[in-house]
Amino acid sequence: MDDQDQALQRTLNRARRDFQILEDEKTVFGIQVPVHLQIELEEKQKEVTSLEVRLSQLQGKRPESLPDNLPPYNDVFVGRKKEIARCLEALSPEVRGWAVAIDGIGGIGKTALALKVAHFARQQALFDAYLFFCAKTPSLSAEGVRQETFALSSLDNFCREFAKGLRHTYIEKMTDATERRHALLDALRGRRTLLIWDNLETLNAEERDMISEFLRKLPTPNKAIITSRRRTAESALPIRLDPLLEAEALELIQAKGRSHPRLAQELKATKPNILTALHELSGGNPLVLNWTLGEVAHKYSISDALERLANLPLGNDLNEEPFALHSRIAYLWATLGITDIVEKLQESKQKEVFISYTWRDNHSKLFVQKLEKAFQAKGITIIRDKNAIGYKERFQEFMQRLSRGKYVIVVISDQYLKSENCMYELVEVAKNGKLYHRIFPIILADAQIYEPIERIKYVKYWEKKIKDLNDEMITVNAANLQEFREEIDLYTEIRKMFANLIKLLKDMNALTEEIHIQSDFEALLKAIAESLDE
Repeated sequence: MDDQDQALQRTLNRARRDFQILEDEKTVFGIQVPVHLQIELEEKQKEVTSLEVRLSQLQGKRPESLPDNLPPYNDVFVGRKKEIARCLEALSPEVRGWAVAIDGIGGIGKTALALKVAHFARQQALFDAYLFFCAKTPSLSAEGVRQETFALSSLDNFCREFAKGLRHTYIEKMTDATERRHALLDALRGRRTLLIWDNLETLNAEERDMISEFLRKLPTPNKAIITSRRRTAESALPIRLDPLLEAEALELIQAKGRSHPRLAQELKATKPNILTALHELSGGNPLVLNWTLGEVAHKYSISDALERLANLPLGNDLNEEPFALHSRIAYLWATLGITDIVEKLQESKQKEVFISYTWRDNHSKLFVQKLEKAFQAKGITIIRDKNAIGYKERFQEFMQRLSRGKYVIVVISDQYLKSENCMYELVEVAKNGKLYHRIFPIILADAQIYEPIERIKYVKYWEKKIKDLNDEMITVNAANLQEFREEIDLYTEIRKMFANLIKLLKDMNALTEEIHIQSDFEALLKAIAESLDE
């Protein structure tokens, strides 16, 4: 038994003796036990149980009485040594305050640090329970950042989950939220629990204030770690996470390479200045670095992965913190000698003008041909499916590319509003944000969007599509129908967003088809040219 074991054993022995003294005192009173003595007994019993659980941890055991839902952290973790040391110091019972508030931009590693610290605390048996709950988890995909929002959207949600984690079902089942908070605080007295509250920036200001008030009342020596993009910490040690330094980023890159043979091979053939570019382009953001390295580990060269990183659209960021800063990218890549990619970025990416239209009617196709000719005369190339999708290339990838475009001409016709591909493009453009600023609509004469009765017909059209497909699906075996379920999901999303999309379109002065043709698209050309020059 080492020194820490022995010290904890001695503390446990003293707590057991104190508990026995209180038990003996209790017998003197018979059935009329004073309230204060009963409270002391309950808290001393919890202290004894807590010490027993912690001692078991030190001895390499994991008792069933240990509440622990910490997610495993198996990914590469680099740097942050000073931050880890400060966090562990703040978790000591000798330090006043409820513990640590970690803040920083999205993807910078707040959750990773919180979990790393919690795992260190568990190795040292600092607590008798380790409970982790999250309000929202960001993930970076090829389309940018996606957010998955879970049910924990209030203090009461967290209190329910913490009570469940501590196996206090009577608290979880209480109907009054205030009563539940007080009961949870009472249940924590005499214990030594670590509570981790992740991504609190997703809650509104009132909920965050309520959580701060709850944490100020947290009985010692219980502790908490919160993570948030906003700095909101009272009576807690604030930890601000900065981007990884270049040396730390290179350490992460090399460590990832040791786990992925293809990545290791690419890294071996890559010049150091390219890796420096990767660090600079990612802004030292671990999430962005991991995403880019994942691209290389699976199929892309490092140069291609860098280009894909650069092509993440402006505004599609890690929650309000842009990392795709194209002017900086162009400068860095030019100084690093990757001039062909710089040219591609500057001329083909930032200045891309897409057009969304339907193939379903000849009128739309003829109109688009006239529009394209007018733009070519002014030196502006329109990117459309006809000239952008090569043999065997996927339409879905082009539609995603279009949906992220900064300038999208939308030619709305009756058939456009009934086309799942066209409406998918419009919905995705809207989901990528700043819809009003990014689209340049043209409303053809047969698009009946100005009268409410006519708009209702489109709504009915999509509702019928949903119903018809659903009716057919229930007539066959449910196995392997995921593709059809995705179609229903798409129709449902179009139906859900249709009214708001059309409301915006009909409120914009899109001019008539005739005005555009007669003026050789003068107003449209001017609007886009002004945007391109911004």
